[in-house]
Amino acid sequence: LDLRERREPPPLPFSLNELQQAASRRLGLSAQRTLELAQALYERHKLITYPRTDCRYLAANQHADAPAVLAALARGGYREAVAAADRSRRGRAFDDARISAHTAIVPTSKAAPTKGLSDQERALYDMVARTYLAQFYPDHRYQATTVITECVGERFRSSGRRTREVGWKALFPVPKPAAGDGEAAEQTLPALRKGEVICEHAQVLARKTRPPAHYTEGTLIR
Repeated sequence: LDLRERREPPPLPFSLNELQQAASRRLGLSAQRTLELAQALYERHKLITYPRTDCRYLAANQHADAPAVLAALARGGYREAVAAADRSRRGRAFDDARISAHTAIVPTSKAAPTKGLSDQERALYDMVARTYLAQFYPDHRYQATTVITECVGERFRSSGRRTREVGWKALFPVPKPAAGDGEAAEQTLPALRKGEVICEHAQVLARKTRPPAHYTEGTLIR
C-alpha cells in the first residue's frame, strides 16, 4: 500500500490550438467554428484577447491587469468565483521567458453582457474566463494511492486517488468523457489497511478488445 500526496497546478490559459481541442471535447464545435466564435469575441464584443496565438503564457506585467479583469468577470456573472480567487497569486502562467509573438487567450477588462452573445459565444467565453480564474486558485491536492493485491498466487496493481483540496477544480463541472477523447474518469479506491483480506475468490473471464474510437476534430488536432 503506497500513499503519496500530489499537487496538480491550474491549467495554463488557452492558445488557439488548445481552445479548439477543448471546444471540440466539451462543446462539440469544429475547429473552424471555434475560430469564428473566438474572432467574434475578440473583434466584435471585445471580450477576449487576440485569439490567433500559439502561446499559453502571459507576460509578467499582465498580472497588474488582474484586478480590472477580475472585476469585469464579477460584473459579468462570476461574482462568487471571483470572491474565492486570490488576486495576489502569481502562478506559472505569468512567465516572460515563455512568451512568443502573442500571449495566451484571456478575458479583457470588459464585462460580458447579459444579452447580445449567442449560446456558443457565451459557452466559449465561459471556458476562457474560468481558465483565467483558475490562475488565482490554489493547486488541486490529492492523495495518489497504489495498492498491490495478492490473490490466488498472483499479484495485481491498482491505482487511484483521493481529493484532499479541490482547489482550482472547483471552477469546472466534471463532464463525462466522450469516447475517444483520451480522458479517463478518475478512479477512487476504498479505504484499505495493509494486510487486509480483500480477495477470497478469483475468476478468469475471456474478453475481446475494441478498436480505437474514430478521431474527432479535437483529437486530430492534438
